[in-house]
Amino acid sequence: MSSVGSSGGCRHHAGCRVCTAGARRAGVPIMALIVIGWTVLPSSTFSVGDHMVDVPIGAVFEANRSTLDEEAFLYAVRQINQGRTVLPKARLVPHVERLHSPDPFLAIQTGCSLLGKGVAAVLSCTSCPANFGLQTVANSLHVPHVFVSQDNCRVMHSRGYTVSMRPSQEEVDRDLVDVITRLKWKSMMILFDDYYDFSHVQSLLSLTRKTFLEVVLLRVEKFTGGNDVTEWQANAKKSPLVEYGGKLRRAVLLCSAENSVRLVKQASGAGILTPEHNWIIANKEVTLETLQSLHTSSDVFTVMRRPLSYNEYTSRFLRHWSTLTTGDQDGRALQDARLSAAYMYDAVHLLASAFSSLLNTRGWIGPNRLTCKTDTSTPWNGGLMFMDALREVQISGVMGRSKFSGSGYNLDAHVQVLQLERRQDRSKMRQEEPFAFRVDTSGGPEFSGFCMDLLKELSIMLDYDYELYEVHDGKYGSRGADGTWSGMVGDVMTGKADFAIGALVLIAAREGVVDFTMRFMDFSLGVLMRQAEEENYFFFLEPFHPKVWLCVAAALLLVCGVLLTLHRLQSNKKTLPTRQSYYTMWFAHSSLLGGHIGLRHVSRKILAGVWWVFAFFLLSSYTAELAAILTVTRMEKNTISSLEDLSSQTDLPYGTVAQSSIAELLSESSLDTYGRMWSFMTSGDYPGTLVSTKDRGIRQAREDASGDLHIVVVPSVQPSAAQHQDEVQKEQAQFYTGAEATDSSQSSKDLSVPL
Repeated sequence: MSSVGSSGGCRHHAGCRVCTAGARRAGVPIMALIVIGWTVLPSSTFSVGDHMVDVPIGAVFEANRSTLDEEAFLYAVRQINQGRTVLPKARLVPHVERLHSPDPFLAIQTGCSLLGKGVAAVLSCTSCPANFGLQTVANSLHVPHVFVSQDNCRVMHSRGYTVSMRPSQEEVDRDLVDVITRLKWKSMMILFDDYYDFSHVQSLLSLTRKTFLEVVLLRVEKFTGGNDVTEWQANAKKSPLVEYGGKLRRAVLLCSAENSVRLVKQASGAGILTPEHNWIIANKEVTLETLQSLHTSSDVFTVMRRPLSYNEYTSRFLRHWSTLTTGDQDGRALQDARLSAAYMYDAVHLLASAFSSLLNTRGWIGPNRLTCKTDTSTPWNGGLMFMDALREVQISGVMGRSKFSGSGYNLDAHVQVLQLERRQDRSKMRQEEPFAFRVDTSGGPEFSGFCMDLLKELSIMLDYDYELYEVHDGKYGSRGADGTWSGMVGDVMTGKADFAIGALVLIAAREGVVDFTMRFMDFSLGVLMRQAEEENYFFFLEPFHPKVWLCVAAALLLVCGVLLTLHRLQSNKKTLPTRQSYYTMWFAHSSLLGGHIGLRHVSRKILAGVWWVFAFFLLSSYTAELAAILTVTRMEKNTISSLEDLSSQTDLPYGTVAQSSIAELLSESSLDTYGRMWSFMTSGDYPGTLVSTKDRGIRQAREDASGDLHIVVVPSVQPSAAQHQDEVQKEQAQFYTGAEATDSSQSSKDLSVPL
């Protein structure tokens, strides 16, 4: 680190002591520049060709603070140098300095040391006194300075050479006032600590001066984190918050995240907080773990925090963040990355984008090597061009879209407003396996199923309680003639239930009155039908009439008898075998199958030929008739292969559940197919087409001998089919999925409705 004169020379002279003391009192060491001179070594101005250019950048951090900001800076530099996408013809060379105290004079010395190394820009993450010293050096020598302040430091000169990665505090205060105005508060208490400067409290008071009748200010001690929270939580009854009582019903916490948790738990332990209380926690660095610890009581909290913007940069940054082994646990989880480190990561990418812009336009001028020794001062002649490029560039980083305003602050000042309220939610359900069903146990009825498991996991993840009960009419919900809704949808609309869970089909009418979550099953229609058909083990005899089979048997016996007689008359009796009758019978039978025994006499050959011709026509007729019967049987089994076939016939009655999503789909659709089906169901010619429950419709389709058909939702009927698998196979019930039951393109499009 370079020094001013001899070691600590400015501290040993009276004039310098006055300068240092004045700098400390004012927070801006302007007088220090009187005794600091600058010598410009021969500058290295050059144009950029195809060779690699080294671009030195400096970074200043405080040694007593977290090392995560420095880690984010070094990781961003490594990523840019290795990627070669942002800076394909340049390489960033980092120079890191650490301050052991927030002394502004020490910050000026550190800035001089970095400028002596020829850095093109300085990034810093320090407290405000040190930050003001670095701003003074940067503005004097025209070296860009990008800072990420943890204490909401201000930019000294709006058109200077210093910019802030954080938005203006005035913009954040306006967002806070908008939230307070929306809540229609008339009085409030503001609790603040050293984390926020009192000037921001004054800014908030000036913005709300014409709105509030009473404002109470209370400064609290900053929580150091040295003791466990349980030590002071045991003495919560002695908390000084108790004496303020009702004034704490509306409060704004302008404190650090640790202090905010401390105050909330202290007030909750003292019994101060009630469901009527509403506190606003205005801290941009509140993490998800902090929110989880706050969500423990029955009061209401409104939290204003800065969310991360998830994109390509964020995913890489968070993957690296999860591998850190430093002892600082702030922001280690994915969504809880500390804001200062995320801002530092974006700041390096902003500088790299500005470098790339200048290199592409061949407007890059190498930095000068500046020292603090003489009375002459020559600013860097390339700083203005670099600063203009830095103000024009914008990126979509971890913290969102970053671009600097004319005043030097980040234009992206959006915040996330969360309302935390712990209460017992009322949830309605309807029994339908496998989604939700009741199981009677010795300890009482219990609900099981996919939806019940989902509800239980959500309550654990989001930390809330719920009361579950069945819907009174057993319906999912449909709109009546008077415009009112029944079932689960009606209870949610009237406020009897906070939400409903089950196999609720999403249709346009329901979506217009209630909100739906992401679907967990796909919707398709099916037709359940029963075919009253007995098993026939003599199906192979059906091609011929029984009289024909008797004639065939008689002909077989006749041919065998004649053949045996001819054989006996024409053969030598001495050589006649004793079992010749079996041979003749076997010949007649084998002729039917295409085989025969050799015959010698003409009469027997003529008889055999006639029998062969008869067997040929007999077998041909049998096979043709058998094929025709099989074809007709198969066609009869598949008489209904689409909803158009179903709507075109009137022999088989069909129906569905009344006041269901299917009934509403058929009644409101403009398609002719659906219109004919709905007219058939409501005509009254076939009683029982519209049933009250799904189970009754399935039972009616399974047991009714008339062959009733029942239109169902396929995912909800599959468990019932699996339960009665043996019975279904025996009765030959058939299920047609949405693809099989809808051949027409119009029907298929209308049926592909997601749940």
